[in-house]
Amino acid sequence: MSNSIAQLIHAAAVITMNDAGDIFTPGFIRVKGALITEVGAGRPPATAGETVLDFADDILLPSFVNTHHHLASSLIQGAEPKHKMAVGTVRDGAWLKMSVGLDREECEAGASLGYLQLLESGITTTTDSQSTWKGLAKLDGSITAAVKSGLRVIFCAAFVNKTELVPADYQLTVSESVAELARLRSAYQNERVTIEPEPLSLPRVTDELVQALHKERNQLMAMHLTYSEEFDQWARKEYGYPAVVHLEKLGVLDEKSLLAHPVHFDDEEVSLVKKSGASAAYCAVSNMHMGLAIPDLRRYSDQGIPVGLGLDHPNGSHDFFETMKTTVLTQRSLNRDQESFTPLRALEMATRDGAKALKLFDQIGSLEVGKKADLLVIDGTAPELQPPAGLISQVVMAAKAKCVKHVAMDGKWHLFNYQHQSMNPQEIFASARDIQKRLLESAGIYYGVRGAR
Repeated sequence: MSNSIAQLIHAAAVITMNDAGDIFTPGFIRVKGALITEVGAGRPPATAGETVLDFADDILLPSFVNTHHHLASSLIQGAEPKHKMAVGTVRDGAWLKMSVGLDREECEAGASLGYLQLLESGITTTTDSQSTWKGLAKLDGSITAAVKSGLRVIFCAAFVNKTELVPADYQLTVSESVAELARLRSAYQNERVTIEPEPLSLPRVTDELVQALHKERNQLMAMHLTYSEEFDQWARKEYGYPAVVHLEKLGVLDEKSLLAHPVHFDDEEVSLVKKSGASAAYCAVSNMHMGLAIPDLRRYSDQGIPVGLGLDHPNGSHDFFETMKTTVLTQRSLNRDQESFTPLRALEMATRDGAKALKLFDQIGSLEVGKKADLLVIDGTAPELQPPAGLISQVVMAAKAKCVKHVAMDGKWHLFNYQHQSMNPQEIFASARDIQKRLLESAGIYYGVRGAR
């Protein structure tokens, strides 16, 4: 697929996700270079020099924004040793062997596989959280995959210095962490891949490290928050008050804070998040995978707090449509009310609110003049989209990643007619298979599909 400087794109439906909620059936957008120059209804003729793309049966909308993930773990999806998501987790046995075995080559292979699957699910902007282990080049591998993917990535370099999760010999000091962040930025950061700090979570870092990394943030600082009741109770016992209150007292809770897993926030914490301008990332499928609680997302939307959706690991797939649908269903079940959460609300979280959470809504998250041409085209002839009534509901509740036909970022088509234009699936699959086999066998974990449990 040649990527023209000037493109006129027709579609059966254009879901803009703008403030007015405009949907044009049929509709069109004009793109010049990386930017959208016009959006509207109908099928206008091309002007001189424009390449016309006629998606006459298809649905065009902004590509998705994934606000939380651990992409290198794609390498071990389905094969990770079982472990409880606990504050005091200790890596031992096969889990420790596998964690140490995930070095540069392994992380690049896993993250590359993840990026391939994200694109096939309509995602062009994502975060990626990867923990630094002293003496290993995990982050170099993961960031190399980000750079090669061609996608827009906010890479969250995660640091720990107070935890059994990472053996002490592999933990960096505060000064080493700051220096490592600077090295990574110098070596890899570019116009598409930005590198930001992440003190992994409060039980695993000192206050000194949190404050030091906060000073180094540019666009945002990420952190895992109270994903479990145990985490919430730990903070109250450790500090005498909730986790978000502690961040506020440290002076690190602000408009650049991205809080993953806002599951156990009390009213005071929600109020502080609102006051600070912070955002959050909610990972419905991953949380349920680990048996975690379901928060009432209305507490955040009612306060105007941007909460984006995330795939996270463990998940079981990279189908962002599944994440949207699961978010709707869990909220309705939680509130015992079918009208408490709409498909449109989930789609807003996947686009607009995700962009807001990552401080990018001035550039992406809706189809508007002057914004980047980050585009998702869903095959309107797919069985899941028949018959063609209830457009938003069908996109969120019926469509699957396999319905994604074309995906563009900055006006460049990375997926066209289901075919990758910038990544080589066969090379990525082959590398992931070979490296996974070696990694799992070295950790003493059964490798293979037959007889697997």
